[in-house]
Amino acid sequence: MVVMCKTVADEIAAMLVAGGLRRAYCRAGAALSTLSESLQREPGLRCIGLQHEESAAFAAVGEAMVTGQPVVCCGSSGGGNMQLLNGLYEATRAAVPLLALAPHVPVSAIGGRDFQGCHPVSALRDS
Repeated sequence: MVVMCKTVADEIAAMLVAGGLRRAYCRAGAALSTLSESLQREPGLRCIGLQHEESAAFAAVGEAMVTGQPVVCCGSSGGGNMQLLNGLYEATRAAVPLLALAPHVPVSAIGGRDFQGCHPVSALRDS
């Protein structure tokens, strides 16, 4: 009998369900693959994969507007965080419950020449 250990991503998925979240809109990508896989395996949570972070954010906002229930959107690291911005601003404007999850690049990569080296905390602070 093979016993699999729970990962941090598995625990995050379980916490989302325990907190009442039932759907996540995600941009599948290398930096987010472990979490995406855990979200897909989690009973009680439907993970919908999309091709772009902005699509994930707006899909989550639309569902939250219709249902009034909290919804999750997920983006990839670096520029993927920035792609969530328009949806997050819309969620704030519409006062709907939305949780955005996005991985972060190593701090040493921020502000350098790395194409993922944007500073998401600064950019997302007021959304």
